[in-house]
Amino acid sequence: MDLSLNVTQVRAALATELIADTLTNQVFTQVSYNSKKVIPGALFVCKGAKFNVAYLEEAIENGALAYISEVAYPVAAAWIQVKDIRVAIPKLANAFYTTPFAAFQLTGITGTKGKSTTTIFLQRILDTYLANTGKTSGIISSINTYDGIVNEESSLTTPEPLELFEHFHNARQSALPFVTMEVSSQGLKYHRVGGVLFDVGVFLNIDKDHISAIEHPDFEDYFQSKLMLFKQVKHLVINLDSAEIDRVLAAIPAHVTVTTISASNPAADFCATNISTDGYSIKFQVSGEEIDLGISGLFNVENALAAIAVARHYGIPFTAIKEALSEIRVPGRMELFIGENPNLVTIVDYAHNRLSYERLFQSCEESFPGFKKIIIFGCPGHKALNRRVDLAEVSDEYADHIILTMEDPNAEPVSEISADIAKNVKHTPVSIVDDRVESFAYALSLVEGKTVILFVGKGDETTHKIHGKAVPYPSDVEIVRGALNL
Repeated sequence: MDLSLNVTQVRAALATELIADTLTNQVFTQVSYNSKKVIPGALFVCKGAKFNVAYLEEAIENGALAYISEVAYPVAAAWIQVKDIRVAIPKLANAFYTTPFAAFQLTGITGTKGKSTTTIFLQRILDTYLANTGKTSGIISSINTYDGIVNEESSLTTPEPLELFEHFHNARQSALPFVTMEVSSQGLKYHRVGGVLFDVGVFLNIDKDHISAIEHPDFEDYFQSKLMLFKQVKHLVINLDSAEIDRVLAAIPAHVTVTTISASNPAADFCATNISTDGYSIKFQVSGEEIDLGISGLFNVENALAAIAVARHYGIPFTAIKEALSEIRVPGRMELFIGENPNLVTIVDYAHNRLSYERLFQSCEESFPGFKKIIIFGCPGHKALNRRVDLAEVSDEYADHIILTMEDPNAEPVSEISADIAKNVKHTPVSIVDDRVESFAYALSLVEGKTVILFVGKGDETTHKIHGKAVPYPSDVEIVRGALNL
């Protein structure tokens, strides 16, 4: 498929965002905001609060025919002026790639906790269903991205618009029948998914998170950002067990159809009953079917219900659903490890906010009653500052020992982050071990009797954000396997 945009198409795509332009008869064969990757015939996008005009100059040297921005720059090139560049970018991307998401069934999943797990649950169900057809489904998550052509680890939960629409284009070219993606609050607030129409949207839950000067100024901004998804869906799956459920239900547009789920409310369309766990897997019933979920953590019942509800909306039979969920593994999410000491259980999980910590500890107490709990965690540098209070308070309530360590410190010293967290712990012993590998070794030295070590925050991620760069570092899964000789 030849991809291009002429001047008429550019103006039509930008519509009400367009203020003025100096275009003549250009035909653009690329839209890019990476000056180093610009090819002749490109339309260059100037974005960012501190945009450096040197990038634009480099783009023009590499063959860009014009640029689009909110303000003019002193360069000799055609210019498109728009009101809001963040709103304009997905409009251009959609026009350039000719509405690629219309070619498959697209599911968007949002929530404070469980997006990645639910996304993978649904992907596995869809792939199981498609197994005899020779086809697979696509996924865009914080863990990995597969679009039929690209198969790689992800760097953002929700990609920037040009990358996102390229993934959609690849999925269309590969004839993928389904694509499942996580939709973050940042992705919604900053219009990364602008103009996208989801066949199904999923709202899992809401709690305070991502509140800082560079993310959301307060909970209300975060909550309203999540609700933006509702205006871009044909059908919604709503978890009735979520906080703020009355406001969530009130925000659903009249034309959107709804399926409800719950782990406790029999009024839901899909309600789990007879829930039980042996600490390693979960059994429950829904719609008269027995589900064997091959992952621990009772909170995963809600995630499974969401995936089941979407799958049933797409007409997927329970045979495929049950087969997929019985064999499920989500990298770095509720992964249990037991070495030579049968009284020591290590759980690696990606929990990183108050809600996920509360559910992790509660699940741990239900699955391993009487076990001492040691938790290892940190907080990222310069953002989500509310976590330094929230995670400390929850750990203080449930843990027997807290070990604070590195977790994406960026340019903030790890010791300062840890000290900031530690001041919010009032009762539980706290140790600070800056190096993450050494923190797990130290936790092992504290083990006496039946113990659960909760290694939390990074899962199977193999980098840490340090001084603005992704620096290679062993994942928590690798650290545990190495230390326990697994």
